[in-house]
Amino acid sequence: MLTTDEVESKLRAIGLIKGADGFLMPSQKGPLPSLFGDEVVAALVTAADGENRATVYLKRLAGKQLAKRLGVSQIDEQADTNEPSYFKQTSKKTTLLVGAASEVFVGIDGVRYQSAVACQQVR
Repeated sequence: MLTTDEVESKLRAIGLIKGADGFLMPSQKGPLPSLFGDEVVAALVTAADGENRATVYLKRLAGKQLAKRLGVSQIDEQADTNEPSYFKQTSKKTTLLVGAASEVFVGIDGVRYQSAVACQQVR
């Protein structure tokens, strides 16, 4: 089980730095950070409401493609998204969530992305 500090440390190791509202953003200098074969445009690690969550927002990979790549096939009927969102219960306390394109607001700026993947762990 990883702590939120360990996850944040790993995201910093790929080139993300602390930005507004707790988001981790790509550095203006250096190589572009990537995960799952796509560019990371933002990430957010939180610990609240009895759960730890790490979310990574990707630039080009569509939600359906990312879900297939990660072996996540169950459609999340409760997700309020235009494109299907997916989830996979990976353990008793851990769920992998894959969502489709949207925009996340970091400070006053909107950051557009094609897909997001989140690991949610109930404490």
